[in-house]
Amino acid sequence: MKTTDLQDEVLNIIQSYGKTNPITGRQVAAKLDIVDRDRGKVGAAMRSIVNALRTKGFPICASGRGYWYPHDKEELDEFIESFQARINKQQVALNGIKNSRENVDKSIEDIRKENGICCSKFRAFGRHADNCPTVTQKRMI
Repeated sequence: MKTTDLQDEVLNIIQSYGKTNPITGRQVAAKLDIVDRDRGKVGAAMRSIVNALRTKGFPICASGRGYWYPHDKEELDEFIESFQARINKQQVALNGIKNSRENVDKSIEDIRKENGICCSKFRAFGRHADNCPTVTQKRMI
């Protein structure tokens, strides 16, 4: 597999940064004189480039602070574990979305009642709304 010139440039920048001093996608873009004309487009472009590089076997790590190149296998393993946890959470969300097909035409209140989900604004104050499924279920007992 070949890399593009842009991928090579991004890789050369990221490999200079470690876990303790990562570089953000915006900073990489600035070093390459990539202008963000549409807010958020640079971030998406950088994620796409990094994804392509990872697919080609380059061990690029990331956190909320930015991208970095691991200095050893243990550091890469820590990132892989974190990345896998995020994937698992996304899979749970995807499963929920898939299972929500039957709820498309229902009101939020009906979905809450059917699934026993309380409204968070009432739970935060330590009480429930009268129509809260939690309260309704307790009254039935």
